[in-house]
Amino acid sequence: MRFNRNAEFNRPFCKKPNRFRPTYITKIGSQISWTSAQSKRKSCESVCSDGEEILNQAQLDDFVHPDPLYAGRFTDYFNSWHDDDARRLEFRLKAPPCRFLYSMWSENKYRKNTRLHDAFSD
Repeated sequence: MRFNRNAEFNRPFCKKPNRFRPTYITKIGSQISWTSAQSKRKSCESVCSDGEEILNQAQLDDFVHPDPLYAGRFTDYFNSWHDDDARRLEFRLKAPPCRFLYSMWSENKYRKNTRLHDAFSD
């Protein structure tokens, strides 16, 4: 889901024009507004860096959201993110110094991300 500089929904140019219904966009927008308000109440920092580097700096009371590119998908990402990169980060997340949220695709009606499910099966 994308938003433009005015914080309005920016539908991607693709073959699925009905992918996001207006009510769903409103719901996501409300969640983003709530999250933004919460982050202003806390000490938050957005960093563009390697997820492992951030985890190495994290403290017990931190909350980290490594948001990697989706490995195992057919998008190119300029050949910068591979399954080995995802495996390394997932291994590192098994013993995090803090709480975290890991964004990765899990499954759809056509296939399952078995690598992800295997990594966190325990």
